[in-house]
Amino acid sequence: MPAQTIDYKAKIDGYVLNLNKSQIPTGILYDRVYPMAGLHKFNHAGSRDTSSYAHFKQAYFELYEAKYSTVSMQAFATFKTVINQSLVSKRIPIGAIHYNFNIIDTLALRNNLLSIQNELLYDVASRPRIPYLPHQTLVVAALTESVQAGTVNFVFNSNFIKSNTGNAITSINVDFGNETGTTATIVPGSTVYTAYYGGEGLKTLRYTVYFSNGTQQTTYSTLKVNGFASNNSCYNCSTAANYKPCNPIAEVFESTLAFQGYDETTATKSKAEVSYYYANCSSPVLRKPLLLLDGFDPGKPDQEKICTMKIWILLMA
Repeated sequence: MPAQTIDYKAKIDGYVLNLNKSQIPTGILYDRVYPMAGLHKFNHAGSRDTSSYAHFKQAYFELYEAKYSTVSMQAFATFKTVINQSLVSKRIPIGAIHYNFNIIDTLALRNNLLSIQNELLYDVASRPRIPYLPHQTLVVAALTESVQAGTVNFVFNSNFIKSNTGNAITSINVDFGNETGTTATIVPGSTVYTAYYGGEGLKTLRYTVYFSNGTQQTTYSTLKVNGFASNNSCYNCSTAANYKPCNPIAEVFESTLAFQGYDETTATKSKAEVSYYYANCSSPVLRKPLLLLDGFDPGKPDQEKICTMKIWILLMA
């Protein structure tokens, strides 16, 4: 079903309406959301996958949307605000998601764990086990779209660690993916860690995560490094590859009125993110504002950035 035309979560909630949710061990049923972040297979069964800031945000959003009301998680919008506050202070957070969740066993019907009537799922009495399989994911990333070449400051504290496993992250050994191979063992706290990037490009950071139970796991993320500040005037953008937003921190606004669609059970207030792109990065003044409005299409990742780049290039031509 097209995710952009049908309320995916509402549809799934209809299918599982009659199931006893108290039997979901984690209280998070990942089947409730469209798995764009692919958490059911991310870093699963020994694989080592690569995240990014966009993927990290999507991962947390999906876990938040997949939870039932009995699960306490920081609101997605609040978490983004905390991240933005750190970015304003020129410190890039290292974020970590370490979460247990459940998915419905694809063999649940065949194994008589669930039954189906009128396209709705029902629990089977006296079944040999619950139909919910356990999954765990680890996602670690530098929480920014991009940084400028030069010295970059990183921080790692409890505000950016999201976990329900009971197995605390004690430290992370980070290879920052720069030209000199800078590494650091970071621990939750107020320490600022620095790495120097001598040129632009897409860097891959490696994280070896150490847990309180003595185990460890390795994962990766990417970080885009733009040119040095002296070459970062937005007037110099002639191609999409050279497009460098001055301050890519979005503000979140919420509508004052709620709207209920014809196939929705509750009214919802819309939300929008507003980003500012200044003509000169060193002089953050709106000279001739141009407003770009675009909707969200799950089939076109990062479409708002691509569209903004193309329009900006046309205006500068």
